[in-house]
Amino acid sequence: MSDPWFVVYELIPPPEMKQKDFVGFVQEEVLPAVKMQSTRVGMIVELHLLTTYAADKYILVIKWDGLETAATFPEEMADAWRKLESSGTLISAPSNFYYEVATRVWSAHPSP
Repeated sequence: MSDPWFVVYELIPPPEMKQKDFVGFVQEEVLPAVKMQSTRVGMIVELHLLTTYAADKYILVIKWDGLETAATFPEEMADAWRKLESSGTLISAPSNFYYEVATRVWSAHPSP
């Protein structure tokens, strides 16, 4: 596999859907509908939903471990997209692919 890639989509829920309802819907119905299994060209390894305090827009961040050209997820995301679209959520085109160049993760047990 190649280095992990991050693909970002902007989600705009219908105006009548409150933040609590949208987050619950995504967490309970949309994210579980994403196929996170290995394929010949890679796999989705992480999903993150981010928002602002205004909660009028959300960002779905997908971490893909595999070939860059395969990170369009037609099969892996099909059920999730159907659920979002049927709820009236607008989905942007994917952003450019990003890849991780530096990271730091907090640890409760720092190394000596």
